[in-house]
Amino acid sequence: MPSSNPFAITKILTEVLDLKPQSILDIGPGFGKWGVLFREYLDVWNWRVFPPEWKVRIDCIEAYSKYISPLHEYIYNKVIVQDVRSISWESFPTYDLICLFDVIEHMSKLEGYDLLHTLLRKVTKAVFVSTPLPEDFSSFPHGRWEDDYEGHKEAWSPVEFVENFGAEIVMCDGGKRGFRTFLAKIMIR
Repeated sequence: MPSSNPFAITKILTEVLDLKPQSILDIGPGFGKWGVLFREYLDVWNWRVFPPEWKVRIDCIEAYSKYISPLHEYIYNKVIVQDVRSISWESFPTYDLICLFDVIEHMSKLEGYDLLHTLLRKVTKAVFVSTPLPEDFSSFPHGRWEDDYEGHKEAWSPVEFVENFGAEIVMCDGGKRGFRTFLAKIMIR
């Protein structure tokens, strides 16, 4: 579905605000929640209320064209509809922050590692990845529609991000409700 763990919002948004990015690439924006939150708290909260006043560049890449709405066109500076695994990254600008929130579990480990290594060459501050904890991961071939890129392929553990990327881990727990995910912060040092 084009959404993610609601109990992770405060923790993830706090980490993003602490980073103070001036450019963000949101990969797999789904409904567009993160773009709205980034725009509100990086621009509007600083009294840059109207689009001509906005200073933070927020772009997105969404594979499933049916998720793109007028909201995306308004909030994001640039909306690219393409599978992130088939992007030609040479022509892309660099970003302070690249986000993959509830995206990486939708690809194989090999594709995920390849993508992360590519993204690390296109970022100046950090790559943030959120994904369900392995024990809360459920595998399924697709979402509501067979062509929606929503199938869960592989579970990722916090340890993989720490050992392979030196990531800092932030746990996002929904308490009694479940919805346990984590944020892996891969910082550029």
